[in-house]
Amino acid sequence: MDIADFDYPERGQVDALRADIRDPAAVERAMTGMDMVIHCAAALPLASKEEIQSTDVAERRRCC
Repeated sequence: MDIADFDYPERGQVDALRADIRDPAAVERAMTGMDMVIHCAAALPLASKEEIQSTDVAERRRCC
């Protein structure tokens, strides 16, 4: 799950979902039927301070 397109050579080997980790409904849809989730979402340093806070800090508090 990523907010950006997954445009890497491995794209044919990965089930990618374009969505925002901060969208609870999208996260719930992505997790349907999953036995395990590894949360590695993070905003890159070039993102705004608000985006970094909402992605890297607030989401980890909400989900973990």
